[in-house]
Amino acid sequence: MSRWKAFSIHLALSAVIALIFTILCRYFWYSGPLFEISGAVGLLLILVPVDTVLGPLLTLIVFKSGKPRLSLDLSLIAIVQLAALVYGAYVMIQARPLYGVLYANQLRAVLPDDVHSGWSDAMFRRTQYVAIADIEGGLPEAEETIAMLTGKTPVFFKKDLYQPITNLGSEVLKRAKPLESLDSQIIRIGLEKRMHAKGLRQFLFIPVIARDAKHWGIVESETGQIVEVVPAHEI
Repeated sequence: MSRWKAFSIHLALSAVIALIFTILCRYFWYSGPLFEISGAVGLLLILVPVDTVLGPLLTLIVFKSGKPRLSLDLSLIAIVQLAALVYGAYVMIQARPLYGVLYANQLRAVLPDDVHSGWSDAMFRRTQYVAIADIEGGLPEAEETIAMLTGKTPVFFKKDLYQPITNLGSEVLKRAKPLESLDSQIIRIGLEKRMHAKGLRQFLFIPVIARDAKHWGIVESETGQIVEVVPAHEI
């Protein structure tokens, strides 16, 4: 077998594994509207190319038909590539939203560490969307500040208050607001332009909190589907 043929085979196998890994991230660990704003895109853009190219390049460098200890060299390459993949999966799992929590007027991404979930939950459970009844006053920002000052657990990190959602769209519609209710004219104009460019004329919005940053979820007014989540700095 030639060096380039070995490289091509290794590259094809790596690409298949990378594709499976990307699908797992997009539709299992980061399912739903939180994919783009949870850092998954940036992580994948780093991890997938590195892990896909690293092993085949090393194979291209070391491969020589009939070379002594070639199998040992290839085994070490496979171990290095597997280690990179495992590390990438670890990073993705730690950063994933385990819950999407609807509370008061916002949707919040909750990470495994936020609710002290075990490794098995973080790895094998899909993102679950839940709701919390507005029993604590319904002021998420104020409650979060108070919790930080007092050392208490914020309400949206209390799993015992989570209520399963059967229809995410209907629950989002209960909390979404018309664009006119926004105080900031700059944000209103920015969201209007963005949605009109997509052909949407009737839509609502809901604040989305992920990685301690505020975003704007654009809600289709009939279905309650969050069609896009816009980072605040892009408005």
